Amino acid sequence: MVACMLAAAGVLVMAPSAERPLFRFGLVADTQYADKPAAGTRHYAGSAQSLARCVADLKARRVAFGVNLGDIIDGRGAESRTDLDAMLALWAGLGGPVRHVIGNHCLSVPRKELLPALGLRRGWYEFRKAGWRFIVLDALDVSVAGPTGPREAEAAKGYMALTPRPPEYDGAIGREQLIWLRVRLADARARGDKVIVFCHLPVHPDATTAPHLLWNHDEVLGAVQNAGCVRAWFAGHDHAGGYAYRGGIHHVTQRGMVEAPEGSNAYSVVSVYADRLVVEGVGLAASRTLDWSDAR
Repeated sequence: MVACMLAAAGVLVMAPSAERPLFRFGLVADTQYADKPAAGTRHYAGSAQSLARCVADLKARRVAFGVNLGDIIDGRGAESRTDLDAMLALWAGLGGPVRHVIGNHCLSVPRKELLPALGLRRGWYEFRKAGWRFIVLDALDVSVAGPTGPREAEAAKGYMALTPRPPEYDGAIGREQLIWLRVRLADARARGDKVIVFCHLPVHPDATTAPHLLWNHDEVLGAVQNAGCVRAWFAGHDHAGGYAYRGGIHHVTQRGMVEAPEGSNAYSVVSVYADRLVVEGVGLAASRTLDWSDAR
């Protein structure tokens, strides 16, 4: 009624934007659950309640899928599998797809048990939705924590021998996976797909601190920048979070949920539009609008 009266009076009335996102997804990093007391800022046992509240919220928002960016558990030796099952049961409450990313602490459960528990054949894979392609990478493919095979284990030993005091909780994308990545990026570009990458480790130095970077970040960063179709790289690992926009790619390091004290939380809801991503941070997580109007 008010709008009609104003229009009749010659006042220009702007209708509220009715644009709806193509879809939404939930984003969680580093729950690092363990049934043990808090240490410093890490609330290991409290992560279960944080994730339960997060999943309930994501379900209410009807997200298309949830993303676990890795380090779903902290690791407690023989009890690690029990902790993993407890967290996966909470994720099951979403009632929809959950895309899992392998983190270094996840490998407290051996790969031969971890992968089936996460519903994965291997740690790298892709899926598509509404013209967007999502590529999930395994940053611990070459690692000390849990290499994918003997060749990758030897590559990790070689890296450790040549690098002064490298962080053993990091890792690298191996040869086979890197070839696969380049092939999938080329296919995405040919099809006109926009790409989002999920990986436990950050790849851009400006989005994190040096001890948290993928071992072969320069090589992998070159591959995603040269592809020309990657719009964002979402990572965890660095609990403090981080952000950089370089070469037309938004590098978002998600704040670790384990850092959220009682009564708070740390996760994001990402709304996907044709020309942008809107990241709504909950609790400690930052909110951002990611577009490509000023690529640099």
